[in-house]
Amino acid sequence: MPQRFRGLLQGLLAELPHKNCWTITEHAGDANPYGMQYLLGRALWDTDQVRDDLRGYVVEHLGGQRHGNAVPVDDAALAVDEKSQIQPLDRSASVPPMMPGMPERRTHDYLRNGITILFAALDVASGQIIGSIHRRHRAAEFRKFPTKIDKQVLADLEVHLICDNYGTHKHPTFIRWLDAHPRFHMHFTPAYCSWLNQVERWLGLLTQQRLQ
Repeated sequence: MPQRFRGLLQGLLAELPHKNCWTITEHAGDANPYGMQYLLGRALWDTDQVRDDLRGYVVEHLGGQRHGNAVPVDDAALAVDEKSQIQPLDRSASVPPMMPGMPERRTHDYLRNGITILFAALDVASGQIIGSIHRRHRAAEFRKFPTKIDKQVLADLEVHLICDNYGTHKHPTFIRWLDAHPRFHMHFTPAYCSWLNQVERWLGLLTQQRLQ
């Protein structure tokens, strides 16, 4: 199982034109995809233990290095992403209280109150969030977010931002800002693997528990 799981991770991180059980199986050198399908569909593992093992491996093998794409353990590593098209909605009528034998009832229609954009930076060491709300999702708005991060992170720390490959994260406006702030370093998740960014899980919980 550990060897197959390693093959899955290597396939997800590889530059494959398409990522599915067949292509990842071929990349891992297996004869058929059945083992990979079992791993994804029916295998059980302790997610907390997997997280702790992965964190321990990163600290042991990658921490403290300043070459390549590694993040030193004494620097600030922030997983950055945005939650777009957040719509604060109100029902057209108040929700009547529940009574014995009567379930909760809601109107089928709702009132729109516009949309907003949330930029979020998750400190992967402490779990703390730095957030910023904007009306639009452009490079100009995103460039303001690292300025806020710069003010909130201790001045003697190097700052590593982990982002996906969205265009605003590589816009010339933002690149010029990075040139003027050399303590900031960019790290990008592989193509089609933005879900590897830890802040994606936090945004998913925010959506499930507060927005839906």
